[in-house]
Amino acid sequence: MIDAAGFRRIRRRVMKSLAPDFLERKGIYTRKTEYQWHCIQFASGKRGNQFCVDIGIHFARLPGFEAFGCLPNPQHPEPDTCCFKRRWRNADNEQLFPYGDSGDDAEQFVSTIARDCLATFEQFNASWANGDSLLSSLPPETMRSDAALFKQLMDSPDLAEKDRLSSKMAIRKMFPGWLPHVSPVCVMLAYFAKETGDFQAVSDYISITSAPGQGHIMLPKAQPLIDGLR
Repeated sequence: MIDAAGFRRIRRRVMKSLAPDFLERKGIYTRKTEYQWHCIQFASGKRGNQFCVDIGIHFARLPGFEAFGCLPNPQHPEPDTCCFKRRWRNADNEQLFPYGDSGDDAEQFVSTIARDCLATFEQFNASWANGDSLLSSLPPETMRSDAALFKQLMDSPDLAEKDRLSSKMAIRKMFPGWLPHVSPVCVMLAYFAKETGDFQAVSDYISITSAPGQGHIMLPKAQPLIDGLR
């Protein structure tokens, strides 16, 4: 069985080979492309002999979205500072993995994860580039409808109904697998709208962030992001 130190050496070697343009800081790999930040984070599981992987994408011209994350004061870009973030899962929908029985096992698994993450980043970049097209794809009325659906989702005690409502949200159809929340996406869109000079849209997007059901997402520490839009 590979231990944490052995896995770390293998992970660094594989990532250096497959993702040479990523900078590594304590298991967090980041790169800045022309339009986007891409992040991959390898983290130890609670049991110590497992690991998980989080990935994130953020449009480079936006401020960091750590206000919507869990970490108190991140110093560098990472999944928790991204507008779009998710846990990497394998084909069986598992999210915690052992380090491997051998070096070959660990190397093959890290290679699989790296290639899948890189493909995800390339697909996202090909679809959205600098994000400008999102304003026409997600106008305020669409986001307002998504906010109403999310309120119903939060109020429903039935898991099947929650899944049904989630699948109806425009942002979750548009970004399958990411399960984005309404408030961070609205803040992102408000920044894009401000760049175009559409201040009515900025106001509309900001108003949606305080819609019922968004309280646990729109945290008080996100207020500076809103202030930057005024």
